Amino acid sequence: MSKKLSFTDSLRRAIIDSDLTRYRISKLTGISQPILSRFVSGERGIRLPKLDTLAVLLGLQVTVTTPPTPAATATATKPKPTPKPATATKPPAKKRSK
Repeated sequence: MSKKLSFTDSLRRAIIDSDLTRYRISKLTGISQPILSRFVSGERGIRLPKLDTLAVLLGLQVTVTTPPTPAATATATKPKPTPKPATATKPPAKKRSK
């Protein structure tokens, strides 16, 4: 089973796999080449507005999914006890009076 990449790792991979040079990406996004290179190498992060700009330039789309909440996954409940079947019993015998 493969490990899912983080958002920033996915963006780094998209930069590396793109047909654009880092110089061209730098010119189109306004992110300096040294900062872009350090981001791609994992040495630093980039602020969200610049991440948005990179995502648009690279044609990426972010899809947000919500994982199940702990409460939703821990809702196992004990099954209700099955009622015992009714059994026919004789009523106690009455004492005879003398």
